[in-house]
Amino acid sequence: MTKLYQRIASAIMLTTFAASVLTGCSSAPASSSQSSSDAPAVEFGLGLDSKGFYDGIKAQDYVTLPDDYAAIPLSEEDVAANEEGYGDFLEYIVQAAGTTTEVTDRAIQKGDMVTLDLTSSVVGVNLEDGTLQDYTVILGYGTFIEGFEEQLLGHKSGETFDVSIEYPDDAGTAKDVDGNEVDLSGKSVLFSDTVKSVMEYELTDEAIVKAFGDTTTMPDGTPVTTVDQLYDYYIESETMTNTQNAIIAYLQENSEVSEIPESIVEQQKEVERQYAEYIASVYNYESVDEFLAANDYEDMDAYIDTAMDSIESNVKYRLIIQAIAEADGLEVENDAYVKAFGATKDIVAATYGEEYAAQMALEYTVLTHLMSTAKVS
Repeated sequence: MTKLYQRIASAIMLTTFAASVLTGCSSAPASSSQSSSDAPAVEFGLGLDSKGFYDGIKAQDYVTLPDDYAAIPLSEEDVAANEEGYGDFLEYIVQAAGTTTEVTDRAIQKGDMVTLDLTSSVVGVNLEDGTLQDYTVILGYGTFIEGFEEQLLGHKSGETFDVSIEYPDDAGTAKDVDGNEVDLSGKSVLFSDTVKSVMEYELTDEAIVKAFGDTTTMPDGTPVTTVDQLYDYYIESETMTNTQNAIIAYLQENSEVSEIPESIVEQQKEVERQYAEYIASVYNYESVDEFLAANDYEDMDAYIDTAMDSIESNVKYRLIIQAIAEADGLEVENDAYVKAFGATKDIVAATYGEEYAAQMALEYTVLTHLMSTAKVS
């Protein structure tokens, strides 16, 4: 069965400088500070203090930093922005922030939002839950099965036509409208479609202001308020992200972590356990044991065992970040939350918990500091 979740170790995402675009603060399972959620709480900040440090742990006792960490050598090639990616970035912004206008005088093209009714069948037998009314797909997002969007191109609003998709050999089974099991593996699934409307997007300065708010800025602090700024914003953000990633790679390759305190490992195991319970609840499993069995885990111990490499890798990285903060006297300022996440400290803390939010903001603070001292050639 395809796993329906991401491990907490892999879900602890590295901070990116474009994180605030359109989304504000990312959603996450409720921390222990959020009692309003019906789902089990996940204490992401277990074992951390309010500064984002491992509580009672001096990272420098375990980490040997590279001698040149204060002037990390980077190549221009590693940090340069990929200009070819701007088209995809612009398409995302247009579809996320643009206004729509109905199209009646041309065929569907990439980037359009298409609303349609569809019915799916195999060998003339309709599939259970295979009839959708007013289904919306934005061409270019790949949200529906591969090959479907491409066959919408060239059709117009009001047309009715069929789309045929060859399912892979390991597609598995589905139910037909009578409840009988139907093998989809290697079969041709027919989608009968009626296009109800086609909308195109337009991006205006007003939409940029509304979407980006006052928290998204150029590196020099200039707010992003116009369409004309988007290219420069993309290039500068991409360069900063590449620089950040290159620094992370350098630190991981050139720092030495003698050992990981056992207390941290045990705390992260507990976070994994809580996360499994949370996901089991979100996907409506009767129990966490049912969730584990459905995902081919014998028990919770087996689940955690498979996470150990990710846990240890993440903790080593966090210890390196903390060691640099200790060595250079770095602490998290309130504006780090807004710059990193596009939201205030209170909002980020309400989502992740105060301690874990502080650890993420500490990462941003340390990496920003290292970027200012890195040597790019």
